Amino acid sequence: CKGVEFSLADNLRRLLVQDYEDYEVHFVVESAADLACSVIRKLIAEKPKVAVQLIVAGRATNCGQKIHNLSVATGRLDETVKTVVFVDSDAAPERDWLTRLVAPLSKCNVNAVTSYRWFVPRRATLTNLILCSINATAMGLVCSRRQAVLWGGSWAISQNAFSQSDVRLSWQGCLSDDLIASQRMDRMRLNVKFEPQCVVTSSVDYDGPAMWEFLRRQCFVGRWYRTRTWLLSLAFTTVSMTTFWGGLILALILSISGFSIAAGSSLAAACSLWAMASVRAIWRHDAGRLFVEKQTAELERVRLFDICAYPLVLTVCWLGILSATVGRSVWWRG
Repeated sequence: CKGVEFSLADNLRRLLVQDYEDYEVHFVVESAADLACSVIRKLIAEKPKVAVQLIVAGRATNCGQKIHNLSVATGRLDETVKTVVFVDSDAAPERDWLTRLVAPLSKCNVNAVTSYRWFVPRRATLTNLILCSINATAMGLVCSRRQAVLWGGSWAISQNAFSQSDVRLSWQGCLSDDLIASQRMDRMRLNVKFEPQCVVTSSVDYDGPAMWEFLRRQCFVGRWYRTRTWLLSLAFTTVSMTTFWGGLILALILSISGFSIAAGSSLAAACSLWAMASVRAIWRHDAGRLFVEKQTAELERVRLFDICAYPLVLTVCWLGILSATVGRSVWWRG
């Protein structure tokens, strides 16, 4: 936990009412002065029957603060703990989330289980709509049936596999917890399963600078820890940008020059790309309705925006990926 964000109390309370027989919750903060501590202490008082610990990890010195927090917390786990589950404080899991996330680990060919987030905008502003659309598109990079990429906001692993894969050791000196863990799973040939029934909702309400900071940070981390995927994303979005905007500009030039047939072909190529993107958006949000049972007016606006606003979303996404090619620092939770 870091600070008091949207719906923090409700999100953390959900962790204390999980439909699971035997579990305990460890809340981890950097400092006892963190504003999240007062929220956590109130929840502990509300649910005295749930095993809860508040861990103050201290300030990080040679890695990301989140990684430092997780390293301290996992280093204190009792040997009797069979399964370790990670969840971010901005996630809003359902009551059966823990049960469904842990269940696949009983299968002999599953070593870790992960899920993803589905952004729910608090307001249907342009920046929120753009971010929700980009996030929905990114889910396709995570939920591979062959080998899913771990997402740090919702994943589970047996403590035995966690120890054998030396994830804590790999975290040292790094910024990304989940992508580093994914690398270790790949190298150790440990199977990671994506569990769609455990997709969690997450409230967002960003202004322009905050949205750009979030987007650039995601791309920046991907550049450093998932370089091949980042390069493929850059190549794909660059080709899409060239095809779409180049097609429109070329169609305009050819039309002015009197080459109407060639202009029509160029325009058709750009429109075809937009049409295919709209179909993919429809599929994404139809699947999203399976993840998020409570559909709101804001989510419906996201769906319509994602279907119609492909040129804008593509451009912002491309600029975000491109911005990660330079610089060696990002802002993250202050």
